[in-house]
Amino acid sequence: EAILKIAELEIVQGQLTDAGETLTNFLSQFTNAISADIALLTAGELHLKDHAAQPSATNSLPAASAAFNQFLGTFTNSPLVGKAYLDRGWCEWLAGDTTNSLADFEAAAQRLPPSEDLAVARFKTGDAMFALTNYAGALENYRAVLDDFTNFPVVTAALGDRALYQSLRANLQLSNYDAASNDLARILNRFPASVLAPDSALLYGEGLAAATNALPARAVFQEFLAKFPGSRLRPEVEFAIARTY
Repeated sequence: EAILKIAELEIVQGQLTDAGETLTNFLSQFTNAISADIALLTAGELHLKDHAAQPSATNSLPAASAAFNQFLGTFTNSPLVGKAYLDRGWCEWLAGDTTNSLADFEAAAQRLPPSEDLAVARFKTGDAMFALTNYAGALENYRAVLDDFTNFPVVTAALGDRALYQSLRANLQLSNYDAASNDLARILNRFPASVLAPDSALLYGEGLAAATNALPARAVFQEFLAKFPGSRLRPEVEFAIARTY
């Protein structure tokens, strides 16, 4: 218990390397401890955070993957299995292994209880499906993030605008312009201050223009200029208006 508390304090203080060493020492000393699964999962997550802070480091991501592989091979009945699948999915996603990341994100979504982690698992399942051109499957998962976590305000705050933006992208890929229009309206209504609001309007207009709907696209672009006059995207929008002619 004392060793785990030391690791906790080191994490809070940002001493991730020291915390990792503390947990590694704990695992080597107390291999059969009741909390060994927590220690191993946390050690893997520290390596993952280390990679996020220093992407150029070559050893953090493989070390994180190794920890999660060991966890899933050892603690098959742990209540933390869902979280381990989610974490390993992140490792594969960051390594560019979309197919295996999808399998792990789906496994996490099947095992996690209703929680913020479950919302992330569904969102990343959508991202992996989108990357693999399964746009209908991606859309289903983005919709789940929007509809199934209304009791988790943190999920709405962190993922709501992103899930709508990704839904918009998926609907454009499916040529479902009415649904894409609804996604845009929801973003502008619910998340007007989001950095994705102007991006969504531009994306929708470009989708219409690509489908040779020049007049509706031009109307979307002109509404964009009225709504976001100081946007960094203004030159792109003005160029897009020119192209509609």
